[in-house]
Amino acid sequence: MAPSHVFQDPTFWKHFKNKVMEKSWKCNFPPQILIDNIQEDSMLYKDPSVFERRRKGVLPWAKNDTQWVQVLLGACQELARGRSGPYSQQLSKLHVLEALEDFVEHLNCFNTVAMVMASEGQPVKPLSQDSSQVHDIDKLDPIMLVGYSERFEDQVSTSVWQKCVERHTLVNPHHQAHCMWHDCHCMPPCVANCEKLRSKALREMVCDKVSRRLQKTLNGTLSKDMWDVELTYFDGLPQEWLDRAESMMQGMKQ
Repeated sequence: MAPSHVFQDPTFWKHFKNKVMEKSWKCNFPPQILIDNIQEDSMLYKDPSVFERRRKGVLPWAKNDTQWVQVLLGACQELARGRSGPYSQQLSKLHVLEALEDFVEHLNCFNTVAMVMASEGQPVKPLSQDSSQVHDIDKLDPIMLVGYSERFEDQVSTSVWQKCVERHTLVNPHHQAHCMWHDCHCMPPCVANCEKLRSKALREMVCDKVSRRLQKTLNGTLSKDMWDVELTYFDGLPQEWLDRAESMMQGMKQ
């Protein structure tokens, strides 16, 4: 019987745990980023009380990787089991739990879609930072969780959010803003190698966008509809690779 969540797969969890402990999620933001523009960002809110508690509450954690790792791993396990516990409660008090919960569910849906794609001859191997092979692992940085909380929980576009989304899309090849899709300065000057890397990144990109649709629109229910991702989500991708993405999704739907 397959595990109900990818974190309950012992092999995946061992790999994920090792990468978290190795700090493969770390983005090296200066912790000061949380308070540099706090007054300006607070003016974007009608009531900035939660925003300010989050910023000031996360600041000590951004300076203590060891404790952050412990809380992350504990909260991920609790969320995967669907149970509240001391770690998730701690993150709830910091007002970043929803962002972590979204990551945990997204990773589960991503794994589900990746298995379907692999069964149809389209293997997905994440090209994540620090060669961790864990999709979106950089979103576990405490400052990333702050930025994503401000954007998707508060519905506010703050300076921290802008820095977080810029970094995430520029560092990860499964986003079309990555230089891989526009030049080869980040890769060895070899046409064959570039083609291979882009093909790998495209599969992760398709898996990412399909798994988001599975998570947000289809409530985790597998169906042929999950491959109907609007092509606007691929805006910025060179036409050749946009055509390949569309062909891949249509092929999977069949």
